[in-house]
Amino acid sequence: MTNHFFEFIGWVMLKSARIFFRLPDRLLILLFCTVETVLGWIDPAHPGRASTRELREVFQTDPVGGRTIRNFFLKSRHAQGRALFAGMVRHHVRVQGHPYAAPQPPGPSRLVGRQLKIGLIGASHDLHALKCAYAEFGPAELIVLDPMGPLPDLDGLEVARMTPEALERMDQAAARGMAVSIHHTAVDSLESLQRVLSVAKRTNAPFRLFYPYFHYPPAVKVRDLIQQGEIGEICHVRIRATMGAPGWLADHKPPPAMDYLSHPAFDHFLLLADLGGPIDTVAAYLNPMLPETGGQGMVVCKFAFPGRYGILECTFAPQLHLVTEHEPFLLEAEIAGSDGIIWLQRGMARRTCDAPIRVRVGQRAYSIGVESGFPAQWGVTYRSMAEEMVHMVRTGREPAVSDSLLCSAFEAREAAGRPEAGQRVVAL
Repeated sequence: MTNHFFEFIGWVMLKSARIFFRLPDRLLILLFCTVETVLGWIDPAHPGRASTRELREVFQTDPVGGRTIRNFFLKSRHAQGRALFAGMVRHHVRVQGHPYAAPQPPGPSRLVGRQLKIGLIGASHDLHALKCAYAEFGPAELIVLDPMGPLPDLDGLEVARMTPEALERMDQAAARGMAVSIHHTAVDSLESLQRVLSVAKRTNAPFRLFYPYFHYPPAVKVRDLIQQGEIGEICHVRIRATMGAPGWLADHKPPPAMDYLSHPAFDHFLLLADLGGPIDTVAAYLNPMLPETGGQGMVVCKFAFPGRYGILECTFAPQLHLVTEHEPFLLEAEIAGSDGIIWLQRGMARRTCDAPIRVRVGQRAYSIGVESGFPAQWGVTYRSMAEEMVHMVRTGREPAVSDSLLCSAFEAREAAGRPEAGQRVVAL
């Protein structure tokens, strides 16, 4: 296609945008809501949903910002606006396939087979996104279970809340050989995790702990680079977890003032252990997190490997607005080795449009992101989780995460939350 064609399309889109942004604010908000809903029907992980939601929020909550956006389209130079839309068509619409889709596994699809039945217990934002992912590729029928009712004939069970009734259903499911998936936010203690692991081991039922960063493609790629020895022997792992303003989530609540290490925004001991190995000792410096002013906390740890240390920094910034497809939880990680450094620059939310992975090794430096066809949208995470659950049901194989590593992460979280961790180093 010639440049003249793209310029013509850009001219048509500019004219349409100028007509669109002359509409009243209320009508614009309604149209943005409609577009966001339609994109969700087409693809729950569509990157356009987050952009549309942000525009809607601006017109709903920020009159000055809405007026600025309106004036940008109505008062911009004609050539500038035409070039903007022509570039959108040239560089995005013409991309082959789905740039936000995860790469398919080689060989025959592991999702082929009869329709499965997956039971759901509890509720969370993660579970809602996972339901959308199951519905997207369709090999499983989802059944919301009554915690007090009998357990129907199922192939797998997703547990988002560990009530006594949910634990009883989980025991029944494992006894029948069903695959069981428990969300890491539902496990409130090391004792609860050990109980679940013992049931899975006794019944030989497939089991996994649902932790999103085990499936987020950039985090998986970082782990692969470490295992391949890209940066040599690991010396230091630093994770920065930030919780921002609630944004579009009306039911979003601030973290507890003190007991916040188990909050989904900050509970990343599993990632610490995944990147650095089993944790040996911890110490914590936890300041209160207040709804109006926010707060900070820090956990330092020593891994079981000699000379390897880690830091988990937790920050609550109630005035910080983040671009996010899910919850306003920002995560960044820095892994330093003997030969170089890897930076995981964004996860669920992001502050910039930089590539999600940046690597410096010796005299080389490179990034891994959209420029290399790498998926970085958060919605891909839940599709991977749903595929893994279906794979567990069909093959009986569990994820390659050791029970000892899981227990180490939860034991470190419990130890860091004790009062004595703020006064001395606590051995696990």
